[in-house]
Amino acid sequence: MATVAGAEQPFWQRLAVWDSPGQIDLAATKADAPASDRDAALLLDKLYPGKIHYVPGSPGRWYVWNGRCHQPDESNSIGRLLLHYAGQYQMMLRSAQEAFNAMVARTSPQVTGPDLAHGRPAGRDRDRGITG
Repeated sequence: MATVAGAEQPFWQRLAVWDSPGQIDLAATKADAPASDRDAALLLDKLYPGKIHYVPGSPGRWYVWNGRCHQPDESNSIGRLLLHYAGQYQMMLRSAQEAFNAMVARTSPQVTGPDLAHGRPAGRDRDRGITG
């Protein structure tokens, strides 16, 4: 059974779904990833409680809560928050890629590191001219 990482784990691990400690559930993580700008905004609201709010109908414009109302973010605090999120998401994607590579290596021993790193077909398929 898949579980989402808890708050006690590093932030990037909260962006994935886990079968067990150290074992990322690739299919569930992919299914749980935001599929639209709205989904991403709602996820950010959940990941950064009280720091960011989704305001429908304002594409490209971020607002911060000043205690009374939402104001346009003139300080770029949301931009910095998004850079943090992007860096953490990149760490999660690297972990997912490593898990995928390990799974492929276990199930297809003819696949080599360079094949995985460059997205090339492996072994026999490459020799027969089969791509992608």
